[in-house]
Amino acid sequence: MDALLILEFNSVAGGIFITDLMVKEAAVSILDSRPVCPGKYLVTLTGDIEALKSALTAARVSELGETITEDYLIPQVHRHVVAAVNRVPEYAGVRSVGVIETYGIPACIRAADAGAKAAGVEVMELRLANAQGGKCIVVFSGEQDGVEAALAAGRAAAVEMRGFINGIIIENPHECLPRFLES
Repeated sequence: MDALLILEFNSVAGGIFITDLMVKEAAVSILDSRPVCPGKYLVTLTGDIEALKSALTAARVSELGETITEDYLIPQVHRHVVAAVNRVPEYAGVRSVGVIETYGIPACIRAADAGAKAAGVEVMELRLANAQGGKCIVVFSGEQDGVEAALAAGRAAAVEMRGFINGIIIENPHECLPRFLES
């Protein structure tokens, strides 16, 4: 199972520069690299844990390393989290929905990973800071008890990272709700 590295920057130029530097430094793959609200930059990489550590070390000591505001490395990330980073969600047949809202991209991805590992639920969506004033959400879907377990584990992970804002569960959502959850 691959690892996942999330970096948040206070500079768009710094994020672009360091993305290039990291993929040249080590055998890592870019899942996401883009500006996010409010005026930050997001980089999400996957690969072998040692390759990601090498890339992160190179990033930190680079001339623009001071533009990194937050980073988080998940050694054995759940496969649903990696898939959700770039997926367009489909909500057909949703049974129960759980949503965790966080400050900070690493806290949200950590909550998604913890929730996915705790229960047999789907990570339907990760909205990482765009059009949300810098806030992020992870949306879980599955059976009620699984969503409850995912929400509890995700909340604990986000609280540990000092990023938890709120968490809700909707049992048997109305058929019109899913279209409002989509990006």
